[in-house]
Amino acid sequence: MVIHIVSITLLLFSGVVCAAVAASVLSGTAAYSRWTRYPFAALSLSGAVWAVAYAALLLAPTRVEMLPWFRLILVSATLSPVFWFVFVIAYSGYKRLLSRGAFAVLAAEPLVMVGFALTDSVLFIDATAVDTTLGYTTLVVAPGPLYATHLVYSFGLSVAALAVLVHLLRQSEQFYRKQVAVLILSGVVPLVGALPLALGVTSLDFAPMTFWVNNSLILLALRRYRLLDVVPGARAHLFERLEDGIVVLDPNRCVAAMNPAACETFGFERAPVGRPAATVVPDSAEIRSLLDGDDDHLEVTVSDDGDSSILDVTATTDGPRGSAILVFRDITERRQVERQFRALIENSHDIIVVLDAAATYAYVSPSMETVMGYDPDGHVGESPFDYIHPDDREQATAVLQDAIESGTPERAEYRYRHADGSWRTFEAVGVSLLDDPAVEGIVISARDVTERRRYEQRLQVLNRVLRHDLRNDMNVVLGYADLVYDDPHSPEVREYARMIRNRATSLVDVADRTRFVDRTLERTSEELGTVDLTALVDDALTDARRGFPEATFTASVSGRYQVYGGERILVAVENLLENAVEHHDRESPTVRVAVDTATDDGGTFVELSVADDGPGIPAEEQRVVESGVETPLEHGSGIGLWLVNWILTEADGELRFDENDPRGSVVTLRFREAPSACDESDRNDMRDEVHGHDERDEVHGYDERDEVLDEAPESGL
Repeated sequence: MVIHIVSITLLLFSGVVCAAVAASVLSGTAAYSRWTRYPFAALSLSGAVWAVAYAALLLAPTRVEMLPWFRLILVSATLSPVFWFVFVIAYSGYKRLLSRGAFAVLAAEPLVMVGFALTDSVLFIDATAVDTTLGYTTLVVAPGPLYATHLVYSFGLSVAALAVLVHLLRQSEQFYRKQVAVLILSGVVPLVGALPLALGVTSLDFAPMTFWVNNSLILLALRRYRLLDVVPGARAHLFERLEDGIVVLDPNRCVAAMNPAACETFGFERAPVGRPAATVVPDSAEIRSLLDGDDDHLEVTVSDDGDSSILDVTATTDGPRGSAILVFRDITERRQVERQFRALIENSHDIIVVLDAAATYAYVSPSMETVMGYDPDGHVGESPFDYIHPDDREQATAVLQDAIESGTPERAEYRYRHADGSWRTFEAVGVSLLDDPAVEGIVISARDVTERRRYEQRLQVLNRVLRHDLRNDMNVVLGYADLVYDDPHSPEVREYARMIRNRATSLVDVADRTRFVDRTLERTSEELGTVDLTALVDDALTDARRGFPEATFTASVSGRYQVYGGERILVAVENLLENAVEHHDRESPTVRVAVDTATDDGGTFVELSVADDGPGIPAEEQRVVESGVETPLEHGSGIGLWLVNWILTEADGELRFDENDPRGSVVTLRFREAPSACDESDRNDMRDEVHGHDERDEVHGYDERDEVLDEAPESGL
């Protein structure tokens, strides 16, 4: 009788303890993850139902009164292993495995068995009978064909959950091992209590009588070891892998956990759990101020063997039961980049400024003082439009608005008043970074181009003088030279007139060529396109044979070649053919043109070579064109090769000089091969433009190509 009372008391006590644990988990804190909170609460509630129902079954006098409680026990006992397994998987950090499909597989067998239990299916329980064991009147079952399968499934889930916990125990540090050890013990106790019934040793089920033991352990772990507050599984898959240093502090501001990144930063092999934070982290006074909420973040410096690291520290102090988390982020590299960037800005001749949303200066680089004579700090808060020339303000405002709206870099040119009152011309690029929290402004880089613009202006004037004024004056000289040349009464003067006319014609030709070069190179890169090099070479040779009948032109071109560069390539080829004949020292020059493909560094190119048998291009002239620089001591004799070089540069091509065998030069033009086709009408238009400057030869009734003029002796001039 005493044993009977003790057993009933243990069962009811187990039910109360299980219910208390479930209530504590559900209502204790919202910090528990739902993946661990709800399965664990369901496990405790099923344990409470199981224990109370078994107590009622033992108190029932007849089989009929026992059956409802028996069915309730079967439902609780069937679902408990599933709740236990789901909780352990989530607790261990493998909740990614708990997909809908996994839930369906796990729940399928228990739900089927619950259905059989509620319907008294013989597949699950074949028959039941009343039996007396150790003074108890209980219900014994004759298992059906699926009962053994269910036992294997239930014990298998329980053992698998224990195996996962054992694996977690081996990986966890000391603080978490206490949690895991309590869970393992709470899982082993009911499993051992269920073995006698499962093995047929007795008809009594001792498992629910032990629920008060394992749930009391769980309650202790909840209160003392922060079970479910800090889950070691999540820590293993996230906490340990964070690059930032993480230090978890308990309410007493002692270290509760420290991830490997923080251990490495502060020189610990293992987390110093239990030690006061003041003895672990640097600048403890500042850290205390951070924890008290006086600052939102701070920077600390940690030194190790002469190396210093700069850490940005933030704190979260609203953890469970007053716990806190410190995050240490290494910003050493970022600070180094910032210092380098600041050094570049402060030593740059360009002016870097940042405008705020109101278009006033928020930052002005030190170069403002060296370039414009203004104190950079004095400029902060002022509007740049107060210094921009009134005629340029409208355009500058429009460009600034475009930069804000588009978010892409925008360019502008404007005049800015110098501290001495003069106006300087600036070329600026601005981009809006108002949405970037690190900037929150419009960044503008401005360069003083005053001298460059003046130089370009001088070049434009000089170009105009060369192309227009000089040409007009030389046409007048040519007109008077023609009048003198046509006078039959003075043969000596006629000879001088012929020389004057030749020199004036040469100057006019220089002006025309300069104008043609300017027109040719004015085209933008977008207008270049592609060209049929084979057809272009045919056109150039046809024109050359017509213009230089005394010369022999041969060609070696097989196939069709498309290249990048556009129709201006025709100008380059015709210049090379013309130079090969005009600078020849024999009466019958021979010029050979070849086109072929070449492969270099994995790319395919088209090479056009022009070879002659003349005296060759002087080495100093080759060096000038290849280097791109003329000096008073070393310069070219004309603009033909310069024009070829400029056209090749625009076309992303290459110009190369070689010696011909046995004499002469070989000039090679290398182009990038292109797949597109050429427009015949564009080629004809270019031909008309190329030869347009030759029409002026007919004005004076002669063709200088057909006349070789001798220089007069020095004594006659």
